[in-house]
Amino acid sequence: MYLGALLDKEGGTTKDTQHRLSKARQAFYRMQRIWDTSEIGRKTKVQLFKTIVRSVLMYSCEAWKLTKTQAKKLDGFQYKCMKRILRIRWPQTISHNSKEHRRTQE
Repeated sequence: MYLGALLDKEGGTTKDTQHRLSKARQAFYRMQRIWDTSEIGRKTKVQLFKTIVRSVLMYSCEAWKLTKTQAKKLDGFQYKCMKRILRIRWPQTISHNSKEHRRTQE
């Protein structure tokens, strides 16, 4: 264990990234009422996601040795969360050049 991160003998962090994803999912779903309400604006919801959920996800990430697969899982989780927050349903997508994607990156 290093800075709260779970490391294996080879320096890999697969268990830790899975653990962080699990914790971030829990944090995201606990805030379900916030994501569903229309009383809070998109900008505020995105800011809440970044400060609460993303910080849970990325806690102690400086000790991680990521593989491409792990990075894709982390990105995929954040992508799904943004689609939920922005109320973008299944057949619709967010391209990396879209206005919505740029708005969430600010």
